[in-house]
Amino acid sequence: MQDYIIRKIEEIQQKPEHVRVWYAWVGVAVVMFFVIIIWIFTLQENFRRAIPETAQQVTGRASQLAPKAGGTSSLDDLSKTGQALGSDVKPANPVSGSDYFNQELTKQGTSQQ
Repeated sequence: MQDYIIRKIEEIQQKPEHVRVWYAWVGVAVVMFFVIIIWIFTLQENFRRAIPETAQQVTGRASQLAPKAGGTSSLDDLSKTGQALGSDVKPANPVSGSDYFNQELTKQGTSQQ
């Protein structure tokens, strides 16, 4: 079998270039056919394993994404009042600007003179 393959390759090498190119394209087509077949079977298996969501589950997730009434201001309201985005949110540990700056310098191993 190995001798046959080697002889066939040597025979193809002796042929004109347009014939060798044709052999190359046929080889590409055959390999691509097998790759596509394997890909299709893999997709079918993955679709079978997928858990179908019910309409109630999708509606429940969508309602979690909807904005809550009165919870946040719109950008239009913020621009009219001149407030900064997130200005109505209170930080967990309020720190002044200079304290924050000093904390960051300390984290980096330097200190303010």
